[in-house]
Amino acid sequence: MGSTATKIDVRPRATDLLREIFKLEKIQVIKRNNMEIKRTGLCIGIVLSLIAVGVIFPLEKTDFLDDLVYTPSILIIGLSIVIYAISGANFLKVVGFLSGSILISMLFWFLFERGGWGGSIAVIWGGIPSGLISGILFLIANYYLKLSEKKEYKYLKQSLLYFFMLLIVSVLFRYGGDWYYDVFQS
Repeated sequence: MGSTATKIDVRPRATDLLREIFKLEKIQVIKRNNMEIKRTGLCIGIVLSLIAVGVIFPLEKTDFLDDLVYTPSILIIGLSIVIYAISGANFLKVVGFLSGSILISMLFWFLFERGGWGGSIAVIWGGIPSGLISGILFLIANYYLKLSEKKEYKYLKQSLLYFFMLLIVSVLFRYGGDWYYDVFQS
């Protein structure tokens, strides 16, 4: 019985190998360009924020917060660029979470200050900054503690951490007062 054996070439062809190499190079170039864009956006946002606080705020000489026009707007633009550079494609999720955090904080401040004199002022002046700060602290803690990767009791742990941070920040805003002045000027 004679059989004819056919020779099968198992070596990859040179053209296929070159195509794979060029695909990898394109992916690496895209990743490198993406990192450069993020780094540039982060630098631009930080510089804008520093200019708003260090240059424009001292030039806007005023005794009232309502008279400040350029400082808050440039600071918001700079911080938005920083958030976009850090979060990338999740920018709208982060902004939505921070907005929700502000609304939850305002709700708790409203429930706590109900019926008190100046309750609406406390909701605005206490709820917005404490909600924003606790939301940012939660995002940082959630990233470093990696609570989103652990599947067991994930949402319970995240919500407990968020409300604990909101409680601490709100208590500091409510009862903190001028602690810096009390500590260093007395």
